[in-house]
Amino acid sequence: PGGEHVGVTALNHSGVVLGSSNHFSFSHGVAFHPIYYTPTSGTVRILLSAVDSQATAINNGNYVAGTIGAGPASVMFRYKIGGSIDYAAETGSAAVGLTEDNTVFGTLSREGVLRAVAWNVPNFVDLNDENYRYAHIVAARGDFAVGQFIAADGVSNAAVLFAPPVPVAVTLNAPSVVVANQVSGAAVTFTVSSSVGTPTCTVNNQPFVSGNIMPLG
Repeated sequence: PGGEHVGVTALNHSGVVLGSSNHFSFSHGVAFHPIYYTPTSGTVRILLSAVDSQATAINNGNYVAGTIGAGPASVMFRYKIGGSIDYAAETGSAAVGLTEDNTVFGTLSREGVLRAVAWNVPNFVDLNDENYRYAHIVAARGDFAVGQFIAADGVSNAAVLFAPPVPVAVTLNAPSVVVANQVSGAAVTFTVSSSVGTPTCTVNNQPFVSGNIMPLG
């Protein structure tokens, strides 16, 4: 709407089409804003009216990832169609892809160094490897993103598969008070579970399982 040139950037399983359209204003000249089309409405609508903004990805939950501005002032955004919008706290960031858990993958430029990042409100995670100077994301789909690490010499490189950072929740159920009738300590029974992997417990740097004797002190 309101533009001479319209382009398509992404499509989700519901048939929602994401794109961009240019417009002209005397204060900013020619700039682009993101648009979207939904099969249910049959109309093209402006997604974001911010000057010089672009949307690069949409997932099946109708979340959109994109970038406002360019260069050092650019900022990632994540927008739920028909809902609210979130902005990344880091400037110099640009969105490349979006996973189904609403993690935005992209790049962050700092002092001439390009870094691969993952952002899921409010967490912003640097994905660079210490053995490489530069990293960038090429694309994201499903729950993963692909990119490239580049060494300081600008020649050595490696293809990388990124997975969204997964928050880990550990639950421990144990008695709040344990009474010891022996100087060696007392048996402690407990259960422990984790949302990721299999948790292990230690006491004094030694493996400890439910029913073991916990020493005093």
